[in-house]
Amino acid sequence: MAQTPADKQAACNCAKDAASRVPNIKEDAAASLPAKCNIQVNFPISKNTNCQDIH
Repeated sequence: MAQTPADKQAACNCAKDAASRVPNIKEDAAASLPAKCNIQVNFPISKNTNCQDIH
């Protein structure tokens, strides 16, 4: 539902922060969650995503 770049960056930071709290997260599994949940995100789900690049 994030429409503005600031909202998208906030959502990205939220996902990134959550991923960073799981020490043994499987990046591939996390990245596939949006598709498995039938939702679209405009950024990769990863601890290494640069959320400032999202516009």
